[in-house]
Amino acid sequence: PPTPSPANHPAHAPAVKGGWPNVEIYDSPMAPRTAEAQMGLEIAKHDQRIVALDGEVGNSTGFQTIGEHLPRQFVEGFIAESLLVGLSTGFAHQKYIPIHSTFGAF
Repeated sequence: PPTPSPANHPAHAPAVKGGWPNVEIYDSPMAPRTAEAQMGLEIAKHDQRIVALDGEVGNSTGFQTIGEHLPRQFVEGFIAESLLVGLSTGFAHQKYIPIHSTFGAF
């Protein structure tokens, strides 16, 4: 198999091409988890270093939308919350920007 080139690694990409996206301020109330998913998707569209990790609750948190639109920037960690933390640490070490969402009441 070909050796990955460090120059092509997403962590070496410019932070945000053309500046941060203009995100509309919503007038109606929304759940924080919905706002997090919407903002995560909009920012991830502009920054390929963003990696969204989900604890198999994407239909409730909205993170499944990120997976549908940007599957290469989405990791399903299933119901292993400690795995999500470990994956986030590894991604951050590799210069990615992990965002994750799960429920903490297990």
